[in-house]
Amino acid sequence: MGKFENMIIDEIEKIINEKAIRQKTFVWLSNKHTNINEEFNFNLIDEIFIELGGNKEGLEEKKLSLLKVDAFFENSNVIVEIDEIQHFTEFRLLSLNKLKHVKSIKLAYDIDEYINLCISKSEKALRKGQNG
Repeated sequence: MGKFENMIIDEIEKIINEKAIRQKTFVWLSNKHTNINEEFNFNLIDEIFIELGGNKEGLEEKKLSLLKVDAFFENSNVIVEIDEIQHFTEFRLLSLNKLKHVKSIKLAYDIDEYINLCISKSEKALRKGQNG
């Protein structure tokens, strides 16, 4: 976790007067979307996965790894994930364009703003890579 992320989370802690659990994992947040509860309809996730060039057989063979969120505020039941430049790629753009048309999914952000950020930042995001 970088200095910027820590600074933002520190400020949120002060504002809501709650200590964050940093780098928390959840059973439902993993590198294998097939690990999701069987009640979850993951047709859309499968569709996005395939369109991004994913290999279903390779996914099944992959070792399960739980992903970490930047911060979790347990009392408020809020997850915070800091979006940095490397998140605004053409791959996220494809995913957001798919999500935009699913009315049953409620988002806590303006999807059109994120789409525009992906369009304007994708080249820089790919150059930056996962190092933030």
